[in-house]
Amino acid sequence: MLLSFLVGVISSLFGIGGGIVHVPFLIVILGLAVHSATATSHFVLAITSLVSTLVFLRNGQVDLSVAAAMGVGVLLGRRRAPGSPCGCAAEPIRRLLAFAVLVFAVGLIIKHVIG
Repeated sequence: MLLSFLVGVISSLFGIGGGIVHVPFLIVILGLAVHSATATSHFVLAITSLVSTLVFLRNGQVDLSVAAAMGVGVLLGRRRAPGSPCGCAAEPIRRLLAFAVLVFAVGLIIKHVIG
């Protein structure tokens, strides 16, 4: 719980989604496998998204046709997700995540230090 709180603080300070911070923490600090870390992060995101969607839906701020189209995209994209029967190995996912974090870090440095 403390980890998720810290991820929320860090991600809100940088104005980013929490997954880019949460997944590396789960892998490095808690020692979770890549597939477990991404699944855990998605589970937390699903709960957060559900609550947020219900609040916006109650306020009449959800375009149901757009939401339905996004839902179909999620269901179709799930077949290629880590841990699905696509045969994805953990190491390429770990390397791709490390590359994404590096690109993100360089972007932040350029935006806030150089720019």
